[in-house]
Amino acid sequence: MLLEILLVFAPFVVFVLCAIVGRLLYRVAKKRKALAFVFGVAVQMFLPDPQVEKTIKMIVSEKKLQKSVENEEDK
Repeated sequence: MLLEILLVFAPFVVFVLCAIVGRLLYRVAKKRKALAFVFGVAVQMFLPDPQVEKTIKMIVSEKKLQKSVENEEDK
């Protein structure tokens, strides 16, 4: 009986906990604390980026563009 009640309220509890953590991180980030930055870096390290290939292509093209602009300025 208790297990069934916990299973019913589990999604709500998870949502509330995520909201609390999000609000806490927002306050910390607003004060420019390192904790928010570290949390963001950790999330990026452990969660996969679904558009990794697109991001890599964009970065490579930007680097090529910067190099071509620098080469034109040197001439």
